[in-house]
Amino acid sequence: MPDVRCTNCKEVFEIGSIEISANYDCPHCGKNIKFTSELDRWVKKVYQNQIEPDFLLLKSRSNDSLVGIIIGMGIVSFGLVMLYAWMFIFTIPAGLFCLWWGISCMFSESTIREVFSVYDKEKSRNIVFVYENGELVESSQNEIIVEERCRIVCYSFWEGGGDTGSTVWMTYITQKTGAIRLVCDGFSKAKQFADYLGITYDSKGSHGKLNSLPDDSHTWTEW
Repeated sequence: MPDVRCTNCKEVFEIGSIEISANYDCPHCGKNIKFTSELDRWVKKVYQNQIEPDFLLLKSRSNDSLVGIIIGMGIVSFGLVMLYAWMFIFTIPAGLFCLWWGISCMFSESTIREVFSVYDKEKSRNIVFVYENGELVESSQNEIIVEERCRIVCYSFWEGGGDTGSTVWMTYITQKTGAIRLVCDGFSKAKQFADYLGITYDSKGSHGKLNSLPDDSHTWTEW
């Protein structure tokens, strides 16, 4: 098992894995020590612009504050209706409660979510990591072995119904050991990445729903 040195008492002790960031209690002094994996240290440097990744496949940012405002306005509107119907005694406290609840939703703390997918040429790996309100909450990596026979395969389909649905982009890089899914910003970015790696780009086009894919779609990512 790997060893780490306590930052408090300087004694060495064993930890479960160096691949995962975690907190450990030093068996010598009892101090809680935060261990940061090599991956997370690298990711933080990328996020802080101390390292520029070799290729950026995806960078997205979302804020859920708009959702809270819309829900809050709906609840407030319902509360006002309840208060307007003052002739029914029970509607007054219900209306006041809805007003309080709706205003709380409108001004609640929002979550800023940032998703990154990058390529690290030095270690030939695709790294995906997620930050929420400036804090790293998720990170993962996949080793990519680039060979002449490798292909980047892309296709998309529609998920959901009507106007509430969305396009799902599927991007894979074929490998001897099995295709690896890449988190990528659409067909254009996938094509650029294939050109960067010097391998074939294979677009299978856009389709309807998932169950409308061709019968041979399971062979698209075969080696």
